[in-house]
Amino acid sequence: MNSSLKKFDDEIIELRQHLQYIQNITTEIGETSSLYIYVNSITKRTFNYKSLIISLYGIVENYCDRFIKTYLENLSTVISEYSNLKEVIKKKNIRNSADLTLKVFDNKYLKYKHLKEVDLIRNLNSCLTDVPNYLLNYDGFTILSGNMKHAKVCELFKQIDLDLNQEFRKHTDFNLSNSENQFIKLDELVEMRNEVAHGSVISLLDPSQIVEYVNFIEKYFKSLHKILTIDLEQEKLKYWRKFHCIEIENAKVFAGNILGFSNLKNIAVTNESLIVIMKSDGSFQSAEILNIKSFENNDLTLKLKSNTNLTGNRKFFCKITDSTKN
Repeated sequence: MNSSLKKFDDEIIELRQHLQYIQNITTEIGETSSLYIYVNSITKRTFNYKSLIISLYGIVENYCDRFIKTYLENLSTVISEYSNLKEVIKKKNIRNSADLTLKVFDNKYLKYKHLKEVDLIRNLNSCLTDVPNYLLNYDGFTILSGNMKHAKVCELFKQIDLDLNQEFRKHTDFNLSNSENQFIKLDELVEMRNEVAHGSVISLLDPSQIVEYVNFIEKYFKSLHKILTIDLEQEKLKYWRKFHCIEIENAKVFAGNILGFSNLKNIAVTNESLIVIMKSDGSFQSAEILNIKSFENNDLTLKLKSNTNLTGNRKFFCKITDSTKN
């Protein structure tokens, strides 16, 4: 996910630099210059406006697609069996694969020119037969792309079982309890892009006004990246807990982020071991071990990293690796 965010950041930086360039040119060319009339003309202002709106909206569509595909690619790496993916994703993969195959067969969509029907069918078969190294048809999850207002973005990510309004409220500083539409700038950007695309520009924004939309899109997609990263981590820990962990029974919590328990049978707990913690609400966190103390009665205490929250009703698990097996 981080590589996609880095590319997003780079494109936002480039757009900001271009905005600054336009503002500098406008202010630095004096009245005596032969370019003064053109630089300050409605023709030039219209061209700048159109290019900036199209560029900014292009970032929106591109990174909606890229983020959901990168999420699914990462999820496939974490969860090695197709059968253990979210039910919503499995159902959507079948439907999306069928829709995508038809689009590729029609050969009308430049977006899918790189795909072949036989590869899509082979990928779907790898999923349905649950073979190792299965391949989702990632592009099938981008079919909804287009006119990406906030409601459409929510619809897109609902395919991976995420309620974005709820996730924005839980993990970001978007105040969704406020009656004001927190995402109005995204919706306005879509409308402005549609005006430009259809040649019916009603009003022009100055570059300084477009900066506000750039700021919003940057915040929106960084928040979206955070939501996806958190969900990936939760899915990974949930999977580990189910298939790659042993539960620590009768664990006791002591002050200073210390966890005590009787040594686990057939498991050698080391400083490299990872503790998986399930909270009362069903969410997970992982904790690294800073040091271990062992006692004659086979009890152990583990001091966990400082930002681990051990309060409340918790269940504890130790991740099994080759190094932890006795």
